[in-house]
Amino acid sequence: MTRQHDTDPDAVGRLYDRFTDVWAQALGGNVHLGVWPEDGTVASPGEAADLLTDLVADRLALRPGDRVLDVGCGNGHPALRIAARHAVHVTGITVSRHQLRQARQAADRAARDAGERWSARFLLADAMRPPFPAASFDAAFAVESLLHMPDRATVLGRLHQAVRPGGRLAVADLLLRGPVTGPAAAAVAATAEMFRVTSFATADDLRGLLERTGWELEELTDIGDAVRPSYDHVTSVMREFAAAADTPGGASIRAGADVIAAFGACPEVGYVLLSARRAPADGRD
Repeated sequence: MTRQHDTDPDAVGRLYDRFTDVWAQALGGNVHLGVWPEDGTVASPGEAADLLTDLVADRLALRPGDRVLDVGCGNGHPALRIAARHAVHVTGITVSRHQLRQARQAADRAARDAGERWSARFLLADAMRPPFPAASFDAAFAVESLLHMPDRATVLGRLHQAVRPGGRLAVADLLLRGPVTGPAAAAVAATAEMFRVTSFATADDLRGLLERTGWELEELTDIGDAVRPSYDHVTSVMREFAAAADTPGGASIRAGADVIAAFGACPEVGYVLLSARRAPADGRD
């Protein structure tokens, strides 16, 4: 892993209070990166981010009526998409009060179409201390949120408890493909410092964490090259946003864009898509 940085839920919450709106503008309403297939079937940042959400959901083997936990739900866009497309009930947690307001507003707007087939609710909660009884969910997913956790083993262990036996976990997150040196190391360190990243894990780190916390790894794929175009879209919109005369915090947004651009250009930076399962209690799903 990279060097550990001090993070706490309040600091991460303030980060997303500040950057959520500009990131959502850059990413078509989402607050996470997207996947750009080589066949050109994706034409916009929003489509790319939605495709990533769909890839995460596909790995959960969802069935209508399932209860799903979204760890680090952002503005609620992925949770609502998954709930509606799969007829499931999603609970999203975030440490950002701004995101919580946005997610709840979006859920209120969508509720009239949901009926009893699907739902999405959102809570202000820390994934280090999730407020749920054991086996509350059939599945859980975390999109670009584990990197903020001060103790990933604790989070994965508590998610293992929160998901029923036989249930699944899907994770989409940034990772490092190996050691970084020189300018790449500086870019990685600057990104971790500015964006409250505890550390960037490698694939081997993640395999070890899943094994130690009881998860059975099903798939771990590095899709970093397909994600990389998203960095250009994010930095472009951030710079446009910062250039506006009435933009509060323009200097910090511009600095953030510079850091993201340098980070995204590092070939050592990848992006993991993984799925794991909690072993069934009786050997069956």
